[in-house]
Amino acid sequence: MWQLLVLLVLAVPIAVIALVIVAVQASGRMARLEARLTALETQALRQARLLESLGSAQAPVPPETTQPSVPTAAPIEPLPPVEAPAPPPEPPVAVAAASVEPPPAVTTPAPVQPPRRPVWAQAAAEQLAAAPADDGGTAPPPPTPPVPPHPPAAHGFEWERFIGLRLPIWLGAIALCVAGFFTPSMRVLSAAAAALAFLAGAEFVRRRVKTGNPAAISSALSAASIATAYATAYLASITYGLVSTGFGFIATVAVSVLAIAIALAYGQVVALLGIVGAYIAPAVYGGGPASAPFLMIYVTAITAASYVIIRYKSWWRLSAIGLIGPAFWILVWAATPDLLGDGYWSDAFLLAIPIIVVIATWPGWREDGDITSLRGLTGLMTPQRGTLIGAVIVAAVGFAVFVTAAHGDFVSLHGGLFGYWTGFDIRLWQGFIVYAALAVALGFASSPHRALQVPILIAYAVALLLWTGAEPTAAYIVVGAGAIIFGFGALDQFRRLREPGFWAAILSFVALYFFAIVLWKVNSWDVALANKHAWAAAALVIAAAFVGLLRIFGPAVPDGLERSRVFAAWGAVVTSLVSLALVLELDPLYFPAATAIAILGLAAVHLRARVRGLRILATAYLVIYGLLMLGAFAYDPVYSPIYNHYVFANAFDRHAIVLLVLPGIAILGAATLFQRNAAGSRLIPLFDIIGFVALAIGLYYLFNPGRGLWRVEDVYITGGKIAPAELALALAAIDLGRIHKRPIIFNLGMILAGLVSLGMLGAFILPLLSFWPPFAVPGTVIINWALLTLALPALLLFGIGWLIRKEDQPRRTYGIVISVFAVLVTYTLMVVDIRQAWHLGSPTLQGDMSQSEFYAYSIGTLLFGIALLVIGVAFRHRGARALSFIFVLAATIKVFLVDAAELEGLWRVLSFLLMGLSFLGISWAYARFVFGIGVRPPPVPPPTEPAAK
Repeated sequence: MWQLLVLLVLAVPIAVIALVIVAVQASGRMARLEARLTALETQALRQARLLESLGSAQAPVPPETTQPSVPTAAPIEPLPPVEAPAPPPEPPVAVAAASVEPPPAVTTPAPVQPPRRPVWAQAAAEQLAAAPADDGGTAPPPPTPPVPPHPPAAHGFEWERFIGLRLPIWLGAIALCVAGFFTPSMRVLSAAAAALAFLAGAEFVRRRVKTGNPAAISSALSAASIATAYATAYLASITYGLVSTGFGFIATVAVSVLAIAIALAYGQVVALLGIVGAYIAPAVYGGGPASAPFLMIYVTAITAASYVIIRYKSWWRLSAIGLIGPAFWILVWAATPDLLGDGYWSDAFLLAIPIIVVIATWPGWREDGDITSLRGLTGLMTPQRGTLIGAVIVAAVGFAVFVTAAHGDFVSLHGGLFGYWTGFDIRLWQGFIVYAALAVALGFASSPHRALQVPILIAYAVALLLWTGAEPTAAYIVVGAGAIIFGFGALDQFRRLREPGFWAAILSFVALYFFAIVLWKVNSWDVALANKHAWAAAALVIAAAFVGLLRIFGPAVPDGLERSRVFAAWGAVVTSLVSLALVLELDPLYFPAATAIAILGLAAVHLRARVRGLRILATAYLVIYGLLMLGAFAYDPVYSPIYNHYVFANAFDRHAIVLLVLPGIAILGAATLFQRNAAGSRLIPLFDIIGFVALAIGLYYLFNPGRGLWRVEDVYITGGKIAPAELALALAAIDLGRIHKRPIIFNLGMILAGLVSLGMLGAFILPLLSFWPPFAVPGTVIINWALLTLALPALLLFGIGWLIRKEDQPRRTYGIVISVFAVLVTYTLMVVDIRQAWHLGSPTLQGDMSQSEFYAYSIGTLLFGIALLVIGVAFRHRGARALSFIFVLAATIKVFLVDAAELEGLWRVLSFLLMGLSFLGISWAYARFVFGIGVRPPPVPPPTEPAAK
């Protein structure tokens, strides 16, 4: 009893809310009616005034009389909208004119032009003028023009109608369902009777009730009937055990069939309940051993019945339920070993779903544009297309889940069609292969269905990546069949030149991915290296095949974006396969080198086909190369995962020539080739930076393999290897930047030259001031290691300075500084050679310095200054002449202040006298030969007059 009280208490606020809603809705309607009535009255008043003005404008002007003027009529009052306007009163002017004599003739003023009137007003005026006058001399009143109809208001979502009409209906239906579900156990038959009563009531409302909203009420009653019938079957079987669960399942299926059948009359909601109930029934009433044949047949039948009614009534919004139900049972199937072990029924279950949807959506499948663009895809996404794409994805994911859920046992010797033919079983894979073949065949026969193979390819690729424990022969069958099927599908679509760039990319992906799967998954990397010649040859054969396709189909592809995509995709696969063959033949850790070679190959293709896609792809390879090298620098054999050994070079410093030097040269070469067809591309500076940095680091590690600090004794030996190579790179970069107008590479060369110069100053020159560092300089007096450490770098620095001085400021100043440093390096070479001459056979530069060696440095400095002076005068080089003065002056000061420091008395005085005379002589020599002071300039010949013609 208390439950009824609770229901009554809950019903009171619901009733109050309903009354408030009705009141608000009624007040809203009254306000709208009053506003409409006011608008009609205003319109009638305006029409009456307009008719009055038209009548006064058309009336004849009465002659002037002596009679007093007739007073004007009072303004017309607004009339009710339901009454016709009264005719105007008879003008008294006619009576007055009849009782008086006509006035003398007067000049009639020009008639006043009536104002422009609407068409309907003009017609009313003409009708008024043409109407015959009655006995009283009055004309019939003009007809009231019709009021133009108001356009119907746009019907949007009305909250009042939803809350006042629809919501109570569905609340009532839910309440009826709840009432039916909580029927006591002893009154299950009453619940069944209630379900029948609801259905009878729905039919009565649908047939008999003609006012209000009978369709919504009948739909709600029928939905309540179906829900109560489901509850009845559940209570009778599961809750109270009055019947067996098998009978309950049969009853639930019968209710679902009934719901789908009566949905033709009662709408989508009933069909939705029937479809959901049918899919849930096996899960609710199951519990015994799983039966793959029964579940496959049942779910397939429910799916087929669902799409029959969806297709017949065009209820495509219900197609989501038609996909969610099979997807749910796919997950259940994958998690049940008994179901998954039956490969035939598993494959049939997954194949049936897309086949049913293909048949159901066939008439509504259309094609409006490019499937590869977002705009084209959204334009093509009709309900039928979306449903079929969803079904294809569900089945493809189901196959991927099935073959991965079985782990290593899915490829074993248990029979199967392929196992019967080959002796090896691929169980669940055989359905996947058939599914892919059907999708490709559908795209071959019907072009609008061509994109359906793409999600299947993605699922196939993911399944291949996740499998474990496959037998090699069976795995070859799986990978080979997939490569042939998807490769044929992509090539078939490409030859039609419909989205050629997209299908060229698909074909490239199929070739590279399936080849890599066989290389790394079917065979281990070690096995591949044991047969590296065969694998390298296979990679080159596939690359040659793509080159042939490019030569055959390339000219047929129209210019523009699609041509760019085709060349980018196939250029990528060719360069990648060639690089992979190189890696197989050389070393497995040479993937960075292979990537750089691929970039160079793309640049070479770009010379023949100037397409943007090749540059984009080369940039992607450049990023991959950078990531591989960063991983190589960060690789630690102790803490890095074991699989990093197959990706990152764990000893890149010992393979610098392959991992850094050659890739750097390849990347710089690719930038040069790209510049020939795309001079303004922003990618060229990026190529220059990465290529130059890789080459500079590679040269360093090439001549200094160890990562530790240099030994002090080996400074000149190691530096003699590194400095010339780095300066040669700087010189080449500066020259390359000047010739090809590439400022980035020019500036990088300048920076490298400056860094090497600073390193040489700190490592080779400043330590000599300690007299003397323990540097080893193997060799004789002239032919020794200092030629590599100092002489060759000095020549390269002279060349760098000469090239930079040709530029404008401030680069010219930088070039002068480099040239001056080159002179200092040359002078250092002379000092080291003098030291070698006085210490032949010494292991290092360390040791005592004799008096004669001390004087030799002074003589050498003086001769070095004189040599600079001669060179400056001969080549008219002002900088050399200025530097010569510094060295001559330094030698003079050393001779007379340092070398002659031990002299005493008259000899000391004589040394200062000679130093003064030397300074005077130096001043006169530079004034005479360097600056040309006092030298008479050659006479200038007089200008010759042109000969007379």
